[in-house]
Amino acid sequence: MTRIWIVSLTNRRKAGVTALGAVIFLAVLLAVLWQVRPVQISYEGQTLNRLTFKKTVGEALLAAGVAPGAHDRIEPGAAAELAAGIWAKNRITVIPAFPVMVTVSDQSRELMTAARTIGEAINEAGLAVGPLDKISPAPGEALRPGQDIRVVRVERRTRSVVEKVPYQVIRREDESLERGQEALLREGHDGEREVILEEELEDGRLVRQAVLEEKVIREPVPEVLAYGTISVVSRGGRSFSFKTSMMMKATAYTPGPESNPWGNGYTYTGIKAGPGIAAVDPRVIPLGSRLYVEGYGYALAADIGGAIKGNRIDVCYNEVPEALRWGVRTVKVYVLDE
Repeated sequence: MTRIWIVSLTNRRKAGVTALGAVIFLAVLLAVLWQVRPVQISYEGQTLNRLTFKKTVGEALLAAGVAPGAHDRIEPGAAAELAAGIWAKNRITVIPAFPVMVTVSDQSRELMTAARTIGEAINEAGLAVGPLDKISPAPGEALRPGQDIRVVRVERRTRSVVEKVPYQVIRREDESLERGQEALLREGHDGEREVILEEELEDGRLVRQAVLEEKVIREPVPEVLAYGTISVVSRGGRSFSFKTSMMMKATAYTPGPESNPWGNGYTYTGIKAGPGIAAVDPRVIPLGSRLYVEGYGYALAADIGGAIKGNRIDVCYNEVPEALRWGVRTVKVYVLDE
């Protein structure tokens, strides 16, 4: 009886050890199942499934031998914690960076990025974008490899400028003056106005300008000019009506080679030169006009001359002494009515 009891006691001890081991194993297994973190890593077109005890995304990638580039995007971020437990689902995606071109104020540089949108790439580049700045394409648009991104710096400013206000000319009839004659009764003066402008500049270049306000700070003073109305005068006992009169510098010439070495004695209009013919500037007196030249008499504007420009007239004489006696003088010339 004693022997049987000893054997039974031994068997009971062995069974207890086995049960304890099973409990410990089960506890360890449960601990492992609770602490292990399954991860699925998508990288460069591959999918890696791993079990890890690492707690963060970055540590799990390092343990799996995956080394993202400095500009690659990791989703979720490298510092994100992994969910524990064999039943957990941890998905890690590494998106490789790609080049895009960023141009700011005409200065371009290449940016390596894995951003999803234009706006994210701008932020990643560390660019401060003002509220008026223009981004093209729009910040919310998807970013593509090789994309050209342009940031235009926009500035709005107001400034004040002082502008000239031209004076007006007031013309008044004067019955004491001949047609073509004028007299200054009052000198005119320009005024000034202040203009407030709003300007918009893109990359320093003016693209829009608008007037916000303007005010006259000095009124202009009109010029007052009297003009003649007398159209009939008497000279040498004879009256004639005229279109206009003007003061002109007058010289004299002859039909011969002494006045025009290359001439043939005929005028520019084809008639023979001689007394009663005058050379004029057709821009001042039309050719064919009938004239009265004080100190000379009646004449026909039928010739031109290389030196006869503006308010100049050249009257014709037959003889050189007559022309020399005329000399150079200032005379009043009447353009007669037809």
